[in-house]
Amino acid sequence: MPKIDAPENLFFELLGKKMTDDELINIFPVAKAELDGHDIDGKVLKIELNDTNRPDLWSPAGVARALTTYETGEIPYYDFFSTEKEEQDSEGRMIIDDESALGIRDYSIGFACRGRVVDDDLLKNLIQSQEKLCFNFGRKRKTIAMGIYRSDLIKYPVHYAAVDPDSTKFVPLGLDEELSLREICEKHPKGKEYGYIVSSFPKFPYLYDDNNDTLSFPPVINSARIGAVEVGDSDFFVEVSGPILDDLLLAVNILACDMSDMGFEILPVKVKFAKDTPYGREITCPYYFQKPQKASVELIQKKLGENFTPDQIIAALAKMGVYSICDNGEIYIQVPEYRNDFLHAVDIAEDVMIGHGLENFEPVMPSDFTIGRLSPAEEFSRKVKDILVGLGFQEMMYNYLGSKKEYVDNMHVSGEDAVFIANPMSENYEVIRPSILPSLLESESVSGHAVYPHNIFEVGKVTVKDSSDNSGTKTKNCLGFFSADVQKTYNDAAAYIQTLMYFLRKDYTLAPVENDPRFIPGRAAYVVYKDKIAGVFGETHPQVLESWGCSMPSIMAEIDIDILIGETEEKKEEAVPEIKEDPELLAKWANKVILKVSKIVECERHPEGEKLYILKLDCGEPELRTIVSSIVPYYKREELMNRNIVLVSNLKPANFRGVKSYGMLLAAADKDDDSHSTCEVIFADDFAPGTVLEYEGQPETEKITTYLKADHFFDMPMETINGSVCINGKKIGKDGKFLKVEKYINGNVG
Repeated sequence: MPKIDAPENLFFELLGKKMTDDELINIFPVAKAELDGHDIDGKVLKIELNDTNRPDLWSPAGVARALTTYETGEIPYYDFFSTEKEEQDSEGRMIIDDESALGIRDYSIGFACRGRVVDDDLLKNLIQSQEKLCFNFGRKRKTIAMGIYRSDLIKYPVHYAAVDPDSTKFVPLGLDEELSLREICEKHPKGKEYGYIVSSFPKFPYLYDDNNDTLSFPPVINSARIGAVEVGDSDFFVEVSGPILDDLLLAVNILACDMSDMGFEILPVKVKFAKDTPYGREITCPYYFQKPQKASVELIQKKLGENFTPDQIIAALAKMGVYSICDNGEIYIQVPEYRNDFLHAVDIAEDVMIGHGLENFEPVMPSDFTIGRLSPAEEFSRKVKDILVGLGFQEMMYNYLGSKKEYVDNMHVSGEDAVFIANPMSENYEVIRPSILPSLLESESVSGHAVYPHNIFEVGKVTVKDSSDNSGTKTKNCLGFFSADVQKTYNDAAAYIQTLMYFLRKDYTLAPVENDPRFIPGRAAYVVYKDKIAGVFGETHPQVLESWGCSMPSIMAEIDIDILIGETEEKKEEAVPEIKEDPELLAKWANKVILKVSKIVECERHPEGEKLYILKLDCGEPELRTIVSSIVPYYKREELMNRNIVLVSNLKPANFRGVKSYGMLLAAADKDDDSHSTCEVIFADDFAPGTVLEYEGQPETEKITTYLKADHFFDMPMETINGSVCINGKKIGKDGKFLKVEKYINGNVG
């Protein structure tokens, strides 16, 4: 996580007051930060930031802004931003981007500022902010490189172009001799560190003014004259370059707001682009480019578990620096100029949570209860793994995020179905894995020293675009396997597939692969299951092997496990056979069974029975009812306390190891459970204690006044049908509400 050093004097000046370490520790979470240390002698606060999606917080000014806004509820206002509809006067300040830089580092944008003399603390802070934005947010200058220059030495317009690296020369910062751009990459410390970013191109990026005076060689080093900012300077030109315009605009906006908070007057600069952009061919920076976002009041309430009013939501967002309004149950926000992290309505809910104050949420004991079990996909995946291990393959495990180079370029595919991260913090994690095969090839690329054959596999998830899903994506469970050896051919791959499908008891056919650049043409096939393409296998194409640095011939395959599972994984209501009404059974049940909703007010372990609870129940009667239940293996005490259950209240009392039980609670079980090892208590929290439950359409009848014997009760079998508790197919409940279960939706009740 990013860490920053904040000089005490500068930080408390920005904050508008001094605070003790304890006060800072308490309030820093508002800015997703924590006090990492305090150098009292050096008068420096060390702050660690815990959110990589908020680069606006990676500076003392950003943290101070967040804290001040939270305490006052006043949203910061900046009047120097241009918008699509209103352009600020740039007063002749201009950057002209030349088309020669396209494809290298496409854009250069910036702004100017003046009005505050830089002291040592302020200069260190500016350098730190520059480095944090470029190193963390800008991926070590690959996507963002920033320079701060002495504006009084610049003649506008500033020109940004790609030039010959051998004939273009200037004196770089930190040296006294003139070097060419290529020599800077070879000799200058910064050139050795960052020159690789552009050194593969025939021309290098270059920034100069209208007098042909050099500003910098981005993303490597400033010039020793215009680019040498010193203590005592007060007029600056700030420029950022890179390939992604939105990232550059955000970086400019962040630094402009920071410098405004520090007392600088921000001066707009017009930028002329060399190509069309979403914002046109010309914009004036700083430029407000963020789009409005919205979230429903209902969603915010549901996600946070509080019935916030629209006014409370608006006030909480204001404390986060976010202006918002409410219209017809929707909260519309204006994203702050220095933020671009609102990707989903949940992000708005998060800001409401922080603005409201975490300490203001009442702790609530979770009321839901589930019993963990393997999903059908996991059970099937384990079968697949066992088969692959039996075939001599070694299981691997990989990350689900990677780079475009790994998942697209090295596989020689278009990448049109790949899902890219909108705001990745590193190009190494910019794509969600669309296939397992690149992961397997990456392992092979570093395993050339190991004895052959190499047989590896993974069962894991992949994600691809899918317009039929409301998220636009689909996550699939897949098997990928890879085998490398001198003699590995298509026939070996086909044999592995045949063995796999045989033991999975899946009938399949093969279809030819016509155009898949991952495989050798004519040496690959699709696996077809129930008229769906369930996978592909074949001999790895030599170009793919070369891209990964692999030399040994190989075969590989990828199978969509979800297609093989088919309907067994789908959560469907089971077809229920028609139940013939039994008037005699229904009449007996109506006359003899009394089901009463009861609240558990006490729950203790039975001293003589390790599986028994002693429960005290509020049944809406003058006195509490005691029952004994053998549900210790399935429920913890805290999962039962204050829950409403269903009591067979007129059951004949019975002794359980010295404790008399006056009734029995109802629970559901697996319909095929002969060993009595499954249990789901039927909770009735939607009903008040004392409510007597009936089956749907039950006529008024007099109940027996004597006890109901247990064997007579079990002669009237109850069951769950598609989640509803029933007797003879009729739902049980009261006043239009019915008992439900979550786990054993088609099971037995007892």
